[in-house]
Amino acid sequence: MNHLRLNLLRPNSQHLPATLIKRNSTPWDATTRYRTRCLRQDTVSKLAAAVDSQNVIHIRGTPASGKTVLSQLLLDYYLTNDRNVFLLETWEPLEASQSGDPWTRFGLHLQQKYPEFDTTWKSVPANTVVIIDEAQGSYRDTYFWNTIIKNRRSGQDKDIKICLFSFYGSPSTGVEEDDNKNEFTPVTFGPAQRITLTPQLDEDSPDIGLFYTEDEFREVVSLLTTNRFDEPFAIDKTAMDYMYDLTNGHPGGVTAIIDFLQNRHRNLLKHKEIRTITMDHVLQSLKDENGFFGFLRNHAVYRSFPRGQHLTSEAAGALGKVLVNGGIPFEIDDATMRKCYERGWVHRISEEQIPQSHDIAVLPSRLHEVWLEWFMGNKPQHLPDRFDQLRTLCREVLEGFSKISLRRAVEGKKISTAAKPRPMEAQYHDEFYRAFYNVTGIGVPLCSEWSRSGNSRVDFYIPQKQWAIEFLRDYDRVDEHISRFYPGGKYFPWLQEKKVVDWIIINCASSPPTRAYSEQNLWTAVFTNCSSDLRVYDYQMRPLFSVPLHD
Repeated sequence: MNHLRLNLLRPNSQHLPATLIKRNSTPWDATTRYRTRCLRQDTVSKLAAAVDSQNVIHIRGTPASGKTVLSQLLLDYYLTNDRNVFLLETWEPLEASQSGDPWTRFGLHLQQKYPEFDTTWKSVPANTVVIIDEAQGSYRDTYFWNTIIKNRRSGQDKDIKICLFSFYGSPSTGVEEDDNKNEFTPVTFGPAQRITLTPQLDEDSPDIGLFYTEDEFREVVSLLTTNRFDEPFAIDKTAMDYMYDLTNGHPGGVTAIIDFLQNRHRNLLKHKEIRTITMDHVLQSLKDENGFFGFLRNHAVYRSFPRGQHLTSEAAGALGKVLVNGGIPFEIDDATMRKCYERGWVHRISEEQIPQSHDIAVLPSRLHEVWLEWFMGNKPQHLPDRFDQLRTLCREVLEGFSKISLRRAVEGKKISTAAKPRPMEAQYHDEFYRAFYNVTGIGVPLCSEWSRSGNSRVDFYIPQKQWAIEFLRDYDRVDEHISRFYPGGKYFPWLQEKKVVDWIIINCASSPPTRAYSEQNLWTAVFTNCSSDLRVYDYQMRPLFSVPLHD
């Protein structure tokens, strides 16, 4: 069988570059093919292990999330390990073939790219791998899903492995039950057979995602800054941490931001006035939000941003709800939500709660949240007139906190942006963001820290009123937070320039204050009884108001 194997691996030369066609007798070495591409060896080896153990793996991710590159890296991995492997970049319905059973039609599809492929499958070795990119194009193909995928999912029929890459699809079935015209019952994918943007919490889920891990992110940044431009440069650790939090490791977003930073500093780099881009450089560059998002129009990540004629007012409203809540229940019968999902503007993720589960819609990354904040800021709604004082607004927002949301955050069960659970320390920040828009209505500009884990900008800024709101948790560095608004502090220039005319610090805690402070702009919000009750104190430990929290 070995003499046939090399012929099966040799695709039609019009489809692939020569480096993929010529193996000859030399070892397969993907490292020589790319100078700026992270080979993601740990991720790829774990993906291959999942494919080999599960027969069918379904990988879903929004546009520019790294699906095509990962499919190519998986191909390289199998070639390196002397495995039979085929990669289909697009899908042609099996029904288009003139005759034959589904397997023969599938073989004919493969033969179009690999001319010597045996459409009878008799000479195809066991454990051959078929990788299919843009697999969402196959969802309406009854022959494929009701025979080939269903049989391989149950371990029957031809002994091959299939890896599907799609930019949308049901987490549990791929195909929507109401999308197949012959009304067959779709195959189901358990946690072990599905991979999404980031690793999921279920113990059966593969410990990988489409997005870069932190180590992969650092490798990518190093490769890009060293090999992509005429003048190599470095990015310091603080700036890299900030960029990773902003992108969540989104491959398209990472490349775009590196290009943007190089573009903004190219003259300084060219004349060797700087060699390292620092956090200050990053923050200064990102101040020009119009320039930043305008620059991204030339990059792949832009495909994943809501825009154009398809972004109707209804779609913008639905996206606003996803942004404000961190995620909302996904309803396939909601035409607007379905449009956002099938265009790749939101990602659909399953929240497993045995014996029941439900799907939610989330945004792909923090970068996409910032895009929507910027977009809504360009068409702002006015803050209701009743909020003529910052403290009036803060009180009503705090009274609108949800005890259920706070509890879920503490339990680590709140899945949000990038299909990741929100960290417990972000619970009050996230809840203020949600409750603010419940009180004011979606569309009132509320600028938030670009990197949710960073501390380079005030947590919330309301430009219409020039108000600033800073959050801290459980009395953590109270004096330091106060000092940020005074001479020498990072926010003091804003007060001098009249960009901030009023500000407040809200310390969220689980126990009452035990000492007074001299800063009148400090509140302590104490949540007790499993987040069912809220009592707020002023800087002198005097109670201001208390309220039971709703669901």
